[in-house]
Formats: sequence, structure tokens, C-alpha cells
Amino acid sequence: MSYKLKRVLVPLVSFMTLVGLACTCGGLGVSSTPTATLEPPAAATEAPAVATEPPPTKPPILAPTDVPALPTDTAVPEEQVFTGGVDDFSEDYGGWTTIPDVAGIGNGVFYLGPFAECSDVDDTTPFGCFTLCIVCGYLSEYDMKVDVAYVDGVSSRLFGLLLRFVDNDGDGFAHQGDYLLYFGLSVYNQRFRIWERNTDGKWYLLGDSFEGSINPGSQINTLRAVSYDGGTAMDLYINDTKVNTVTGVPYDSGAIGLVLDGRAVTIAFDNFEISVP
Repeated sequence: MSYKLKRVLVPLVSFMTLVGLACTCGGLGVSSTPTATLEPPAAATEAPAVATEPPPTKPPILAPTDVPALPTDTAVPEEQVFTGGVDDFSEDYGGWTTIPDVAGIGNGVFYLGPFAECSDVDDTTPFGCFTLCIVCGYLSEYDMKVDVAYVDGVSSRLFGLLLRFVDNDGDGFAHQGDYLLYFGLSVYNQRFRIWERNTDGKWYLLGDSFEGSINPGSQINTLRAVSYDGGTAMDLYINDTKVNTVTGVPYDSGAIGLVLDGRAVTIAFDNFEISVP
């Protein structure tokens, strides 16, 4: 069974020059007049016309050609030039952190899970069940969205967007002293939650509500987050419905990514888009 999300296909651009072949055909018949001598056709004096219409362009991909990618074990820098882009996960362009067997690109989507350990184990376990957009760098204001779908496992787990991650100790995990804010939904009970892990190492629930616009089961849901007011406020959407606003975010910039809150579940992400003002 394929768990590939339905995606808008981007046409691949092929450059082909069509060369027309001229054919002079003569017929056989009976005539009372002398047969004309066949002369070779005159040599062409002009080159065949070449189409000048430009080929269709492909949307930009979040790839090292846009912003140099960082090694997966390198902390995200605090300053990096980034203007936005899209990623349909048709192949691995090196723009995201990957972990063998639990976080990576395959079959045209980004898979997260199943993890052996995650934040649901205990408070001492690093929250490592996410992937960072390493070519995005640290962002303040942005508009990002992604398609998500439950694939297999425990359907009550949350999954969604990592809105802000400040890795103060530079190890790639959310330890005490780091900051993390994420927005996720559950297809099991059609609820969304907004979780914040502050620098004291504790979790704070900023939002928790039933949302009827959430598609249950393995159907596709689209999550969107818009960060504004210098990065201190965020509007959150599910399937084009605004469901919550977060204000007073203590860090005005940080890394962003895709997140899975729990073990024993696999989630697929597709059609990631982000723009930066």
C-alpha cells in the first residue's frame, strides 16, 4: 500500500530541438509530353527556425543551491540569508536533517517515525523527534505550510510544524536551556495542541482544542503558521481555518521544521512551502 500524499506534480522540463525533414515525393504516370529531368532540390539558404518560447519554469526547491546546507551534526547558525522556497520531497536535496530509518525522504514524501524514544518517555529524554530545515537557518517572520498525513502506528500522537527551536547548547536536541515551540494535530480525536518547552526544561500547554476541520484517519491535512510582529506572534491554521494565535513568544527567531510528538507512529509530510518577508 502506498502512503504517498497526493501532490501537485511539477512538470520536468526537457529541452528538445525538433528538426523537420523535407521530403520531395514524385509520382509515376503516363504522359504524352517529354519527361522532365529531375533536378536536385536547391540547397537551403536559411537554418530552420528554432522555437524561442521559454520552457516552463520549475518552482524553487529548498536545496543547497539556494543556501549552502549544513552538516546534520552542525548547529543552525543564528544568521543566514534565506528568502523562502518550496520542497515537494521528490528527492533528497540535502535541505533537512535526516536520521536513518526514522527521518528521511522516500516515495516523494518526508517520513518521520517510528522513533524508539521521544518526549512521551519521560522528562529527561531529549525531544529529538523532529527534522530541521537546515537551509532555512534562523527565521523570525515567515509564512510556512505543509501537508501532513497519518501513515501507521499510534494514531493519537501529535504531528505538525516546529514553529521555533533555539538550540542554545548546540546539540540538536531540546534539552534544558533550549527553547522549543510546536503546533500539532491528532487525527484520533481531531484535536490540536500548541506545546512550548521553555529554557527551564518544562513543557507548557499553550493551546488545546477540538477542531472539526481536521480530517480524520489517513486523510491529508494542511497546517500553516504565520509569524509576525518581529517574530513574537504567530497565527496558526488547519485546512485554511484559523484555529489559534500565539503571542509573547520569548525568542524572536529560531530554527523551523517538522515534528512528531511520540513513539510507535509514522507520519508523512509533503508540499512544504515557506516565504520570508
